Amino acid sequence: MSGFKNVIDAIGGIDINVDKHLYYYDKYDAGEVDNDGLIDIKAGQQHMDGNTALEYVRFRHDPMGDIGRIGRQQKFANALLTAISTPGIIPQLPAIIRQIQNSFDTDIPITDMLKFSTLIPYMKSTGISTNMVDGTPVYINNISYWVPDIVKMRNQAAKLENIQVNQEYKEQSNILAQAYKKSLDDVKVIIAP
Repeated sequence: MSGFKNVIDAIGGIDINVDKHLYYYDKYDAGEVDNDGLIDIKAGQQHMDGNTALEYVRFRHDPMGDIGRIGRQQKFANALLTAISTPGIIPQLPAIIRQIQNSFDTDIPITDMLKFSTLIPYMKSTGISTNMVDGTPVYINNISYWVPDIVKMRNQAAKLENIQVNQEYKEQSNILAQAYKKSLDDVKVIIAP
């Protein structure tokens, strides 16, 4: 977690328009972020340091639960892209990449990271495309899971990969969906409220 915070701090923080007040206390989160377990992020435009950004992407205690958290993480990814594609940050990329390398376990050489950084202007012009896989929230052995709709997921993947969805593809999707559903029959699944 400190690696995430260090990288966000190294780029000078990020700007995000927070949709609603995010407030929650969880004694089990104390020590994970520098907040003693309290997350309190006001609605509106916010400039976030690494700690606040970590609280933002981890927050899941609203009616949308994990689905809301995924949406915030997607929004964060776009805000991060905006932050790292500003002209002032480009000269700092080698130092930021070293911070990434020091903060995370990776086998990607720094030279490759620098090559990847040349894609940032292209990514900024095209943006980051995100999708949510349709599905159903369930509990299996008291653990929350998102069970995807296999047919819809394959259709989304086909669209992303520019694959023609013909009858054979649809039939294969249905076979896979039935096999997936059968595998769930072997475990105790409770549909989440």
